[in-house]
Amino acid sequence: MFGFPGIAALIAMPLSTFVSDRLIIRGASKRILRGALPAVGLLLCGLAMVALPYIKTPAVAVLVVSVGYAMGSIIFPLLTAAIS
Repeated sequence: MFGFPGIAALIAMPLSTFVSDRLIIRGASKRILRGALPAVGLLLCGLAMVALPYIKTPAVAVLVVSVGYAMGSIIFPLLTAAIS
């Protein structure tokens, strides 16, 4: 069960970069996407972690941790793109 958050992050990181690049190709602002998309991911990560103590079912708790960790991890590839 420790691997599920890592697997979710492994999927979320390239997916977030793919979505960001596609939106830029369609004319979205690079500055907004490189800043707003990671900010939304971190907000969702924080909300998942705040909600975690209220979840009683272990399987749902693992799901929430996995999604929260994945949303928080999307900042890493987008941060590199933002800096460059």
